[in-house]
Amino acid sequence: MKNLFLVLMFFCLQYSKAVSQTAIEYCNRGDSKDELQDYLGAIQDYNKSIKMDQKYVRAYYNRSGSKFAIGDYTGMIQDLNKTIELNPKYVNVYNLRGNAKTVLKDYAGAMLDYSKEIFLNPKNGSAYFNRGGLKMKLKDYRGSIQDFTKSIQLDPTYWAFGSRGDSKYELKDKEGACLDWSKAGELGDMEAYEKIKENCQ
Repeated sequence: MKNLFLVLMFFCLQYSKAVSQTAIEYCNRGDSKDELQDYLGAIQDYNKSIKMDQKYVRAYYNRSGSKFAIGDYTGMIQDLNKTIELNPKYVNVYNLRGNAKTVLKDYAGAMLDYSKEIFLNPKNGSAYFNRGGLKMKLKDYRGSIQDFTKSIQLDPTYWAFGSRGDSKYELKDKEGACLDWSKAGELGDMEAYEKIKENCQ
């Protein structure tokens, strides 16, 4: 009887391993299709991955990105909710959900998500940038400058310099705005030079 139990356990484990492996393969194929911008094909593969293993968190997370690409923001949020349910500390999940909520004009929800991401991952420059962008949209320019500055400290992109320049300009800090736009231009933002031409001469 004991031997039969061990045999059954072995087959159960092997079956579980095979199912998980298949789920991983479908997810990997979905990733490849997503990189090729075949978002619908990617979603189909992620669906198959999830069907094989309903607790495979990476499939939900990656499917959310493909849904974002096709404009299914509600579906994206649903996938990120499931990701959080399975792993509340999954990297960047609150940041991405904040992006979807911003598009859907759930600004309060987006602000909470960006702040949650920053709390969990204080070195995530993208989360500071996105929260800064939302604050700028809500005309909290001083708050946006603080977030853009933190984003620049962590990841000095031209988007962050350019956006901080825009916020400074709204606060009548023309000199500070022009300096930030100049730095954005040096990093590759051609639009920044147009702003300098129009406002900094």
